[in-house]
Amino acid sequence: MRQHVFVVMPFGKKEGIDFNAVYLDLIKPALLQAAVAPFRADEEILPGDIRADMFQELLMAV
Repeated sequence: MRQHVFVVMPFGKKEGIDFNAVYLDLIKPALLQAAVAPFRADEEILPGDIRADMFQELLMAV
């Protein structure tokens, strides 16, 4: 089973920092190279309570 990492961080552009670019260009590729599956809450495409999704991701993360 592949290890699972839940990334908790801001997303979008805030105060001159593009957090989406930081995640997509730096964090996510590094985690994939380390053979772990990254997930960020804003990547969830299914409707529902985001808090429940986040709690489940935290339980599954390493």
